[in-house]
Amino acid sequence: MRWLAPCSALLLAGCGMVSSFLPGDTKAALAEVRSAIVAHDYGVAVEQARALAIRHDDDPEVLFELARAEALLGNENRAVTALEKAIAAGLPGTVATFRDPAFDEIRRTVRFTAIAGRAAPQRLNRPVSDTPEVAATAAPTARAAGGGRRAASPAGDGGIAPLEPLKPLKPMRAGDVEIGDDVVRAGDVDLGSDF
Repeated sequence: MRWLAPCSALLLAGCGMVSSFLPGDTKAALAEVRSAIVAHDYGVAVEQARALAIRHDDDPEVLFELARAEALLGNENRAVTALEKAIAAGLPGTVATFRDPAFDEIRRTVRFTAIAGRAAPQRLNRPVSDTPEVAATAAPTARAAGGGRRAASPAGDGGIAPLEPLKPLKPMRAGDVEIGDDVVRAGDVDLGSDF
């Protein structure tokens, strides 16, 4: 059985599916998958990623690239399945993972949003500036400038008190523009932000 892996790699290379896939050379094979994605050759990227995932079915990076390639080729179920496996194998469920442009076409599907909700809860639908990574770098500047949307705890315990809920906006007619504390409405478009 040990001879099967090198032979299958040579067969795949001979078919043009994986040009330089050598056992143990995962980084080079991943680079080829990424190159095929960049070249918009999604069929080749999927074939290369599938061949790589057969040998490294517990490598989160390999499974993530397979998910990206499958999503770009339009294989929603296979993409989501590969993404689930990647997260189960240890891929960090970060906001950047789920905001990858490769997932644009499947981002609003039920399975994708369920995975994203489990892996990056309460962070996926917030603006990037609200994620802990960005907030940690922006907090000293915001505090120094007196900005920010958080209020000190009324108990004086150093905690952060929740803000009051936003007031509902009045119904609008076409052509109306309404500017609130943290929303601008024009017709049927709402732009929410920290102004």
